[in-house]
Amino acid sequence: MSVGFPKTENVAQCLDVVHVTWSENRDREVFDDAIMLEVSRAGGLLHAGQRMSKDLAFQIDVGSRKVLARVASCVYDGYGYVVRFTVRSREWFPSAYQPAIVKFSGIDVSPAARRRKPSHAA
Repeated sequence: MSVGFPKTENVAQCLDVVHVTWSENRDREVFDDAIMLEVSRAGGLLHAGQRMSKDLAFQIDVGSRKVLARVASCVYDGYGYVVRFTVRSREWFPSAYQPAIVKFSGIDVSPAARRRKPSHAA
């Protein structure tokens, strides 16, 4: 997919569920569980159930901390919203957030894959 990131940015395909929050009209906090589809040091791509306006600041829960992100684009795809976002924090990927499943160029580099022992053909 790699929607909108510079060609020099290493974008990883991933699959994970993240909790996101943002404020609407200063008095209403909105919550959603979204599916993370791509991740890079500059941001990512997620699929959310609710529309998020361009330039909206929101938080992504990553373990015990929250990372501030900003919506770069949000497009309805018939099932929900594909949201491209950016982050400025160094406390993002891969230092603070590591998705459950991660692939760089088709190679599984998820934490679970690193713990698996390679199988040898007999």
